[in-house]
Parts: sequence; C-alpha cells; structure tokens
Amino acid sequence: MDRSWMNESHMSPEYEDGVEQFLQFALERGRPNEEGKYYCPCINYLNGRRQLLDDIRDHLLCDGIKKNYTTWIWHGEVTDMQSESQSKPFDVEMGDRLEEMIRDLGQESFQ
Repeated sequence: MDRSWMNESHMSPEYEDGVEQFLQFALERGRPNEEGKYYCPCINYLNGRRQLLDDIRDHLLCDGIKKNYTTWIWHGEVTDMQSESQSKPFDVEMGDRLEEMIRDLGQESFQ
C-alpha cells in the first residue's frame, strides 16, 4: 500500500484519501479493544492512546500522522519478521530452571 500520502499537506486530497485508506485498513485488520478503540498514530498520541476511528480521523487530519509509522503493526499489518517467527515453532527447555528462578526471587516477592 502506498504511504506517500503521509508526507503530503494535511489539506491535500491525497492526504485525506490516505487517511481514509488507513482507517479502512485498521477497520479490516486491526484489533480494537472492547470499546471499539484503536491506537491513534497521530503526532500527539504516537500509538500510545486508543481512540475511536472517527476521533483518529480528526487527529490525523488536524494534527498529522507519525511520519515514521510506515509499518502499521498496531493496526494489523504483519511484518516479514513476525510471519517468519510465527511459521517456525520452537521449543524452549526450561526444566528446573523456572523453579530455580522463582526460588531466587524469594518468598517475600509473592506476599
């Protein structure tokens, strides 16, 4: 998907169309919380706060999008690294090390 719109003026038709495409992408692939909110990639929230899609639209049109958010991992885009690691399962042999680590923490850590 073309992301060149992210560098356009917020007043341009290209930017507005890009925002709509982004919101559609998030709607189709993203994972909202139980309130239907998605992470907001505007320059103020930087994917650190969830908002409704209508609010995200307003933020992106008024304030702009985080310019280096080019792989939309918080909105359902899977990277090559994620798909590769998911396709190759691996086993980790912890054995008694887990119990050992818990003992190292000490009982006072669990009170």
